[in-house]
Amino acid sequence: MTDGISVVKLPGGLTAVLQENHDTPVVSALFFVRVGSADETDDQAGLAHLHEHMIFKGTPKRPVGRIAAEIEGAGGEINAYTTFDHTCYYVTMSSRYWTVGLDVLADALQNASLDAEELDRERHVILEEMSRSEDMPSNVVSRNLFKTMFRRHPYRRPIIGTRNVILGMQRCDVVAFFRRYYRPANVVAVVAGDFDPRDAEKRLRAAYAEAAPAAVRRPKRAAETAQRSARLALAFQPVQEATFELGYPAPHVLHPDTAVADIASLVLGGGDSARLVREVKRKRKLVYETFSYCYNLVDAGVFSAGGVCDPRRTVAAVRATAREVARLADRGLGQAELDKAKRIVESWFVYERETPSGLAKKLGYSYLFTGGLDYDERYLDRLAAVTRDDVRAYAADYLSPRRATLSLLAPPNFKNRLTKDAFREVLNGKSPARRAVRKSVSPAARAERPPTVAATAGQRHRLKMTRLSNGVRLIVKESTQTAIFSVKAVMHGGLRLEGRDHAGLSRLTTSLLTKGTKRHSADAFAEAVDGLAGGVSGFSGRNSVGVSGEFLSRDFEQGLELTAEALIDPTFPDEEIELARADTLAAIARREDQPDRRCIDLFLETLFTRHPYGVSMLGTPETLGRLSRRRLRAFHRAVVRPKGIGCRRCR
Repeated sequence: MTDGISVVKLPGGLTAVLQENHDTPVVSALFFVRVGSADETDDQAGLAHLHEHMIFKGTPKRPVGRIAAEIEGAGGEINAYTTFDHTCYYVTMSSRYWTVGLDVLADALQNASLDAEELDRERHVILEEMSRSEDMPSNVVSRNLFKTMFRRHPYRRPIIGTRNVILGMQRCDVVAFFRRYYRPANVVAVVAGDFDPRDAEKRLRAAYAEAAPAAVRRPKRAAETAQRSARLALAFQPVQEATFELGYPAPHVLHPDTAVADIASLVLGGGDSARLVREVKRKRKLVYETFSYCYNLVDAGVFSAGGVCDPRRTVAAVRATAREVARLADRGLGQAELDKAKRIVESWFVYERETPSGLAKKLGYSYLFTGGLDYDERYLDRLAAVTRDDVRAYAADYLSPRRATLSLLAPPNFKNRLTKDAFREVLNGKSPARRAVRKSVSPAARAERPPTVAATAGQRHRLKMTRLSNGVRLIVKESTQTAIFSVKAVMHGGLRLEGRDHAGLSRLTTSLLTKGTKRHSADAFAEAVDGLAGGVSGFSGRNSVGVSGEFLSRDFEQGLELTAEALIDPTFPDEEIELARADTLAAIARREDQPDRRCIDLFLETLFTRHPYGVSMLGTPETLGRLSRRRLRAFHRAVVRPKGIGCRRCR
């Protein structure tokens, strides 16, 4: 047992990782199977994902439909997901019924019927899923990026598979794959939450009592050749906007440079104070959205920076994004940027443990990747030792223009304008000289990390309700399990109180709560929040509006002050209103590229012909054009009141 976590090896080969946590009456059980799409051959493309659909389609003990009925009948949630390197099946249940979820998963992963008729049904479900994916610009861009970056390695194939393979898949293929990979020795079961580990171990031993140990053989994955020149993947479909990603090679998940890569991605795209947001979106107004991430896999990784923009600005947006990536190597970063990024990464490990499912996922990943439970500690040690020179050297090595891949999706009428020649200059810039080799990350060089808050079992119910002197109702729930705090202020508002002529008023107002206050400009507010590794955002729905904040517990006073400041003292600067209006108009246009969203809109328009619910919460171009600063301020004054509401005065 390590820090309250017990690891149990069952005779059949299954590994169980168990951690009790009595803070909330909830239990999550995740069963990780060490097989993903990268373990398939070309003629099996999509088989791992197909099992995600088939495993819950009945066992000899539970006929079709019974598995979902048992879980949902007990108020639980059951689902699964597939990655390049593993597949995960999970349930989240009230602790009162958690044994039902454990029994269902153990049964399904050992005794799935894999019925031929169900296979035919799920085959068509997956084909529809493929069609929906092809209608989502971000999915198209990501798929083309991986296909272009990886020419030999199986990461080049989409996890969902290909149509021809799915159509040609026979039951015997599915059964053979199941028998090969779904052996107990290839499964890690993680249970976290309000349960007795001794009881869980007993039940797992009983469920796998007849399992025989057997090794799993998997095909060798082809090694990827080094990329020596820039690559392009340009696609054109009937879309409203252009979406692009600049992808670069990144280290595998256990490489010492993973922490450096995460810091680099955060400096570029981590929060509203990040470089891409500040320079490309807010200052130059070239994109509606921008992002950066580092996706580390078992064999390799992908570092990406991209955005969504007006097609007419695509070349300029790609050039500006590539320039910000290059500046990491050319000019490096400041100490304040490094410290902020480290703080944000450290906060991930706190936020991810907020729920039993998040805790179980972290434990499962650690065991899958390392065969132990100390991955987080090792990673944080590497993170603490990262220097500014490390980040600059990493950028010079991994993020050079010659190693870039551009994936782009744009409207067909821009095909003659957005050509390979148009991006040649962007992708063929000079690579900065590699700086001196970084110092090795040794224990002596590690900086001191902030102490980890120990998880202790607390009382389940610490709910307190009171009314403040100004009329505000305050509800407090204490938790000792995580070192974070969340606050949410909610008021009547939303579509119901806007009126059809002012649709979008609530959303536009709440989107501006963090874009300038009496004490902070928009940039200064973002810097203050990101510097605490926290988050503050406004929200609106059909019946309510409000603001939410989440911060580390050690920053309680500062985080609460920033959240209250956004709620009470927004200033609605004219420039920020126009930026928010443009972003909302772009979001309306993007819905035209999403058939499922359009279907929902049409349904509501038809159902609520006169009621405000019939209008999109985003509003329309016409209603947005009528929303002045005066109206936004009046609406805010009307709804942000301790006692009652008075929205009619702002119409």
